[in-house]
Amino acid sequence: MLQRLVVPSGLGMNQWVAFTPFGAGGKGGFDHATLKALDGVFDFDYMGAADFEWGAVPTALSSLRACVKEKRASYGSFLYRSAIPIYFICAVEDKKRVLGAIRRLLKGSAGTQSFRYTGIGEALGRKARPRYVAGWLDIINHFMFFTDETMYKNTLRFLAEWKAPVG
Repeated sequence: MLQRLVVPSGLGMNQWVAFTPFGAGGKGGFDHATLKALDGVFDFDYMGAADFEWGAVPTALSSLRACVKEKRASYGSFLYRSAIPIYFICAVEDKKRVLGAIRRLLKGSAGTQSFRYTGIGEALGRKARPRYVAGWLDIINHFMFFTDETMYKNTLRFLAEWKAPVG
């Protein structure tokens, strides 16, 4: 299951007062400090499902944070259709499986994921606009991928530098 990540709005913490992407007025299991640290990295897109509301998103980010801090992370990029850079972050031991999953998602043959809007097609063919989906966090298999290099680099920096637990 993919949590869509949107290019940051620039609204900072004010966005959480006006709109919460996790529904029911919640913070998806995140504490205020973590949400503030994520300002400028990415915004969460509203997913419309309880699976995303109570801790799965911070658990997945915590898993990736541990991989980065313990130097067990694999990250980098590959070209999709020989032209579109795709950036990824995952555990070293999962790299082959994760890259296969990302390629299937990019091709639109994601199996169980196909019932939920991912925004991948739009991201691959997007024209520049202020807010768009450009990253994804798999909340079950704990990997991330991006079409936006800045979001990817900022996410890697967040995972490497954020000292408090994610959540």
